[in-house]
Amino acid sequence: MTRRLLALLLLTSASCAESGPPTLDTGLPRDVPADEVTPAEAQAACARYEALVEASLGASVQADLTCTLEGIASQLTGGDRCSSVRSSCLASAPVTVPIDFQCETAVTFAPSGCTATIGALEDCVNAVSADVDALTSAVSCSIASDPAELIELVPLVGTLASPASNPACAGLSAACLDLLGWTGDVAPTLPTP
Repeated sequence: MTRRLLALLLLTSASCAESGPPTLDTGLPRDVPADEVTPAEAQAACARYEALVEASLGASVQADLTCTLEGIASQLTGGDRCSSVRSSCLASAPVTVPIDFQCETAVTFAPSGCTATIGALEDCVNAVSADVDALTSAVSCSIASDPAELIELVPLVGTLASPASNPACAGLSAACLDLLGWTGDVAPTLPTP
């Protein structure tokens, strides 16, 4: 389960900014169908979405989550304390994945087959961003001392693994949910508490 949680966090993490989670504002009118924007509008909206993901999942966030989760796994399995493993891991500069949506080639903001409005897509992305922020805010070495904290995260992880269960995303088609970058086939199956 630790590896599955790590994979999900690395795919969907958001930073813990004091002002709240990063949000998406494409700069486009909310009532315009996302598949009807011009290529220039699509490229600008894509760049804003890429910036949100960079804020949520940039190299420093990836490194922090990777190292914290390695520390938690180590301590829970009888290895070194989480804080030691986390510090050593951060000092070794873990491998991170660059964020590049190739926005310069975007011709539409909507995934193929998605006819939702810009506003509906922004609302879904922002709701998922808030959920990810809540999850990543809770991931710390304290989980290694109180595994019950990990169990408390399972419902939130389940919502992230199935974005259609989020009320802001519930009305969107599967094609539109592809904007989030994962599908039910990719997200891990998690046990229920």
